[in-house]
Amino acid sequence: MSQDYGGKAFIAVDFSQQTEKRVVTLGEDNRIIIWLHEKMKCLATDVITLATNQLARHISFSPQDDDTIIVTGKDVFKYYKVTD
Repeated sequence: MSQDYGGKAFIAVDFSQQTEKRVVTLGEDNRIIIWLHEKMKCLATDVITLATNQLARHISFSPQDDDTIIVTGKDVFKYYKVTD
């Protein structure tokens, strides 16, 4: 693990199809992290706010835009946009 993430495990991981340098992870604590793969450094992070009955289980980059992240799961369908 990196010093940028203190969790124990990732639930889901996806590699960017647009840029080989980016990886997105979904942690067990519902934290989204976009990593710069070559440097194992955190580029951006956010925590998903979910209702009690919701479970986030999958994360992916949009095939058309690797600045758009999609999170899905039980009763979950969310888009996130990476901005400066």
